[in-house]
Amino acid sequence: MNLTLPQIGRLCWQTLTEPDVVARRLLGLQLGLGSGAEAVVLVAALNVVVTGLLQTILPVDTSGQAVVVISPLGYAAIMIGAILLVALTVLVAGRALGGRGRLDEAVVLIAWLEFVAIGVALVQALFLLVLPVFGVTVFYLGLALLFWAMINFVKELHGFANRAKAALAFVGGIFVLGLVLGIILSLFNISPVIGAI
Repeated sequence: MNLTLPQIGRLCWQTLTEPDVVARRLLGLQLGLGSGAEAVVLVAALNVVVTGLLQTILPVDTSGQAVVVISPLGYAAIMIGAILLVALTVLVAGRALGGRGRLDEAVVLIAWLEFVAIGVALVQALFLLVLPVFGVTVFYLGLALLFWAMINFVKELHGFANRAKAALAFVGGIFVLGLVLGIILSLFNISPVIGAI
């Protein structure tokens, strides 16, 4: 699928407004696990660049926290692991509820959604810089749209008849995953920062 930059932008927007349509389109491509893995690596690399840029423009207050400086390569590895972990979590939770999704499909969908999330983060940062009065509103709106997109992606991935079961699969799986990771991070009071290359 060869897309121009404007087409990619429109597809990102459609992901937030008509996520079920985009999910079916991506699934219909039958990209396979190899292409999905390539997409994960590319998205992780892009995430490193964008996160480093945002930390420079909008530095995070880490006072009172133990800061672990992570190299760009290390952060990319963490992102790759996180994307694959979310894909696996969504897959297992959905299959437990009777879904029919496959690992390769889950990886492709989550990788694309992470790409869209990067675009949303850039828009949120732009509002925080130019129109900070709307920054918080845009931030939560972005989260809501991404959540809506994820629910529809899970629905299409597993062939669920309704979004309620998809929401249960996503929220349940991510809740368990987030709880475990949150406990680990809170024990060490860690806030990661990307270091220089």
